[in-house]
Amino acid sequence: PKNKLQLMKIIKVISFIIVVLLSSCKPTLPDLTKRDRIKLLKKYAFYLCMEHNYNRIDSIFRFPKGHIDGVVFFHYGLEGLEKTKDFVIQNTQFEFPSGSLKNEMGDPKANLICLDCFDFYKSKELNRFVRKMERELRE
Repeated sequence: PKNKLQLMKIIKVISFIIVVLLSSCKPTLPDLTKRDRIKLLKKYAFYLCMEHNYNRIDSIFRFPKGHIDGVVFFHYGLEGLEKTKDFVIQNTQFEFPSGSLKNEMGDPKANLICLDCFDFYKSKELNRFVRKMERELRE
């Protein structure tokens, strides 16, 4: 029993040391300047626009994400990811009055999603949104 009690104390001490060491570790991603964070968030919105709208044509379509979600999460947290996704979906529902997705020359295979997402990327609305996010979630 005495050995068991000593073993438990040793395990608690080691666990405590591990927790302290892990909590003192800093993430490996460097902090970005405000301008670079805004560019990052705008690029992420462009990516989401493309993925969301191409997915509307082909429900199994996915762009490879790589680490973009993780980088945005690192700088803006889960709230930043969710708010950006909601904003993009609300502001990039590209459709004709008939309800079909935009396309060129009546050919449903030749769509303008990329061009529309680029217009969205350059829009005043997105610019205002990312600046507001920067103020709310970073300052």
